[in-house]
Amino acid sequence: MKKTQTWKVQLEDTTHEIVIKKDLIFNKHKLIIDGKEMILSNSLKNTWIGIDKLILIGNKEAIFTRRGSKFDIAIDGIYIDSKKEYVPLDKMQWWSWIFVGLCLLIPIVALGGILPVIFGIYGAMLCVQTSTNPRMKVATKILLNTLITAFAWFWLLFVLFA
Repeated sequence: MKKTQTWKVQLEDTTHEIVIKKDLIFNKHKLIIDGKEMILSNSLKNTWIGIDKLILIGNKEAIFTRRGSKFDIAIDGIYIDSKKEYVPLDKMQWWSWIFVGLCLLIPIVALGGILPVIFGIYGAMLCVQTSTNPRMKVATKILLNTLITAFAWFWLLFVLFA
């Protein structure tokens, strides 16, 4: 199954077409700018955190972004779809890895099983996304990561001992 998103960008006297094709089965993404294709990496970083990729639309520099499952393009610091100001992704801070590690310990402590693996991986993914969110303050990120980790552990204990 493929899903596409298209933008028509007017720069000077030329209309440019940018298309992102998403193969939902294999999680591959193809960015097409005026007919020129480029394959986007489907690394864990791009999937869990997001993408900030410098692209050329004609002779104009723009930034192709992914935040969660939402794609957009920023030109001159403004997103095309949302019309909001572009903010680059934050880098993972050292403290983020504590929460990620605590979540990834869940399947080990539970001695395996599909639900502990899901709780651990999904909790870690949410912690990474929260930690790199450019619109949140550090205190909010730490609070949310604490809640995400506690929630993942709570549900594990609830499922194991209920």
